[in-house]
Amino acid sequence: MTSSFHTNAIFILVQNPVTTFWLPHSVGSFRYLGRVESCTDSDWAALCANLRRDHYKWCKLSKLLTGEGANPRIFGVFYKAVLQSVLLFGCESWTMTDAMWNALKGFHHWAARRMAKMMACRGPGGVWIYPPLEEALKEAGLYTMEHRVTKRQQRVVDYISTRPIWMHCIAASKRPGTPTRMRRCSSGPSSVTRVSFL
Repeated sequence: MTSSFHTNAIFILVQNPVTTFWLPHSVGSFRYLGRVESCTDSDWAALCANLRRDHYKWCKLSKLLTGEGANPRIFGVFYKAVLQSVLLFGCESWTMTDAMWNALKGFHHWAARRMAKMMACRGPGGVWIYPPLEEALKEAGLYTMEHRVTKRQQRVVDYISTRPIWMHCIAASKRPGTPTRMRRCSSGPSSVTRVSFL
């Protein structure tokens, strides 16, 4: 049994006395439509990829805004428009665990303290002093991370629950080769009418 690379995927050559064929090797994670999908069906890989992209964008954006002398409120507007949309990309379908919440809140709190210039500092005796987080969030004009994620997830739930799916099915284009006539047929004594395509 030998292995080789073929079109960016790993294939294993299987030889037996009758036939020789190629089997694809299993893949742990891959990127699909801008999101990292994992073979374990975990959203942790997608969150880590979003955090990496967000750190990179934060470095670029903070240098620009600091050079322009932006106040914390302007930082907050850019954070919500650029960084939060990158960080929460795909969160509508995530199954949130405690570790994921901690990672999201940690980055959000760190960014809020940086924007409001209220970073933790070492006090007398080597004890760290943390300014109140609520003041930092208020100074930058930000909500909590739970509020933002819940709002995005609720927007998708509202959209799906109020979507007139029947009218979309009627108006949907039919596959090539299917007739366009519709026939009404009764489904028995219950006098419920269903529509079937001939």
